[in-house]
Amino acid sequence: MHDPPAVARQALFAVWGMSHAWMLLWSLAAAAPILIHLWNRRQRREVVWAAMRFLEAAVRKNARRLRIERWLLLTLRVLPLLLLGLALADPVAPWRGVGPAAGEPVHHVIVIDASYSMGVRAAGASASDALPLDGSADTPFERAKQAARQLIAAAPPGDAFSIVRMTDAPELLTTSPTRDAQEALAELTGLELSDGGAAVGATLALVFNLLERNRQPSQPWRQETVWLSDLCRVTWSEAEDPAFQNQLAAMSELATTRLVSVGVAVVPRNLAVTQLGIREPLPVIHSPFTVEVAVQSHHGGAAEGTLTLLMDGEEVATRALQPPEQGVQQLSIPLVVREPGEHWLEARVDADALTADDQRRHCFLVRDRLRALAVEGRAGDARELALALAPTTDGPLQVDVRSEAALVETELSDYDCVILSNVARLGANEARQLARYVSSGGGLLVFLGDQVQADGYNSRHVAAREDAATATGARSASGATGPASNETLTPLLPARIGDLKTEHQGVDPLDYRHAIVSVFRGHERAGLRSMPVNRYFMLEPVEDAEVVLRLENGDPLFLSRLWGDGRCVLCATAGSLQSSFQRLDAPTATDGNPSPPAELPSIGQEPWTAMPQWPSFLPLMQQLFIHLASSPGPALNVTVGAPLHGFARREPDLELLTPGGQRHQLGLDVDGRWFFAETTQRGLYRVRSRSRRPSSPDASNVDSTSSVDASVAYRAVNVDTRESDLTPLDSARLPKLLQPDTGQQVLTESRADASLFRWLLATMFVLLLAECWCSSPRASRQGAAR
Repeated sequence: MHDPPAVARQALFAVWGMSHAWMLLWSLAAAAPILIHLWNRRQRREVVWAAMRFLEAAVRKNARRLRIERWLLLTLRVLPLLLLGLALADPVAPWRGVGPAAGEPVHHVIVIDASYSMGVRAAGASASDALPLDGSADTPFERAKQAARQLIAAAPPGDAFSIVRMTDAPELLTTSPTRDAQEALAELTGLELSDGGAAVGATLALVFNLLERNRQPSQPWRQETVWLSDLCRVTWSEAEDPAFQNQLAAMSELATTRLVSVGVAVVPRNLAVTQLGIREPLPVIHSPFTVEVAVQSHHGGAAEGTLTLLMDGEEVATRALQPPEQGVQQLSIPLVVREPGEHWLEARVDADALTADDQRRHCFLVRDRLRALAVEGRAGDARELALALAPTTDGPLQVDVRSEAALVETELSDYDCVILSNVARLGANEARQLARYVSSGGGLLVFLGDQVQADGYNSRHVAAREDAATATGARSASGATGPASNETLTPLLPARIGDLKTEHQGVDPLDYRHAIVSVFRGHERAGLRSMPVNRYFMLEPVEDAEVVLRLENGDPLFLSRLWGDGRCVLCATAGSLQSSFQRLDAPTATDGNPSPPAELPSIGQEPWTAMPQWPSFLPLMQQLFIHLASSPGPALNVTVGAPLHGFARREPDLELLTPGGQRHQLGLDVDGRWFFAETTQRGLYRVRSRSRRPSSPDASNVDSTSSVDASVAYRAVNVDTRESDLTPLDSARLPKLLQPDTGQQVLTESRADASLFRWLLATMFVLLLAECWCSSPRASRQGAAR
């Protein structure tokens, strides 16, 4: 905002802005005719003779007319010289049209689309042909910046400017409107293309608030907005939303709006790597796994090309590309990793018109072997579970069986899954340890049994963590930022444990919809439906729990839920044959012997379930382990703008290295979690220990590292490939208030209305003709005759 006195001081220049004010010195030449006139008056002599009285009488009669003619002739000789000097100064008028607003300064809000589709390089004819731009503007983004520069240069000095960068998170580059054109041009020079998309609705809300904030009676200006964009269909489809159109209509009362299309006229061919990942959920060293890549062809794509696959910066495979004209080509590439830890893949295609989507990265974890921890309430309660998970000792999965008392002393992060079998209750320490394990991406499987005390599982320290407030406060104090940790506020288990129920029930697989039991579809003889359950706890599911299996009477048997970055599965019955209950059977007569009295029943023991003896138990346990061990965990692969987080309890002194080489120190909360939200660049991010930073000069170059370095974690940030489709939105689908103009039309109108150079020269030429006619002898004779 500017104070009224400052506006008053600039009033003269707001009305007559000069592009070359020093050229006004040429206007001093207008003094020459005046000096000549004064000099001639000093040179005349008076001569008295007899006939003068007759001439004096004639002069008196025409003196007034002659005086007017002399002043008019002097004026016609002075004005052309003044106009010449004024024209050379190139004055600029502040108005853009006629009406009451003409002559008022204007607040220009320039919105520049910075989504990555604006970085496409045109092949052939483009919209730049309609703009008077130099050859360096070979992308819509550069054309938008040049058009903005020309709009600023054409505006008179009294105008103010605000520049908005339109991205997924739009930002105002000038905190307040500036009347300094050089400051606005400096902001444009530093404006960079983003690796993300653009949120048109959020940008409109930002511009509306800016206009509303600067609409004040003390501000003597009117406002207008200019939007410079390629009109990519993915970005601008939001303009069809009624809420967007309503806000646009409200903004029309604050400012005029112009939309300028700077996109390419001929949409070029484009290939984009839209998918990169591995098929196996739990890759292990020395075991082959499959890398899956998808390449999308847009606008005809390339007739042929090459896909290059790199792992940890080293080329491992190449494949020829022959994508369909408008479709996806899927590729499967087998690989083997020989070192455990976090690794990263990169798939890239030959560079084309849009380079932002020509490569994609994927981070993944490779284990030396899979490990599960089975905690049993009493000896033998985990025997059948361990045997089902690891039928042989030389398999990829190792199961460690521990007693309930050893749970607190065990480092759970060393295991891919933790199984509780008939553990009587969970104390505060055990609950806190399990909560941290699951929230960091671990998997927890809980089987109940005859030793379980339901109240011990339903207590507060299991239903919701006691240190929720402490953890939140520590995260804020550490300076780490990120989403609120929902695990500190919600129950750990997917259900509240209710009363015991004794019924002989089979299993309802719910059409095998859940991923855990989907492998049983079409294999009815595996016996999943016929698994007998004789006794179980009633489970009261929480709001976001999924039912994996239920009993024939509709009661839930297996429940699953996400919790933090991990998963928890709860079974209503036991996972061992050791859990049993007393069976009361009515007596019967056998072998002709008389039956005992009816009031004396026989007493026996019956297991809670016969699942461990059933053929479907082994594949069910294997699927449960895969489901839990492949929990989402901290997201290793995100799109631009999404926050990163992870756990590093053993490395407290951490730094994050961005793809651009910037270093950021990371703070940890009480659980060892770190956050990083500024993922504005696509590429590979590395988290590493500051105390173990590599000393080699290439240490900051991710692509130059081998498969293992001092990094604690890798994270891949990729572009959202929806914007790879460069098709512009049909202008007929845009609101009437936002119809696009061509850049030539906007710039021509601005310059024609602003510059007075040609008008001044034309006026000067007319005045010269008039002076020549007035000073001619014929004109003098006509005047004398009158």
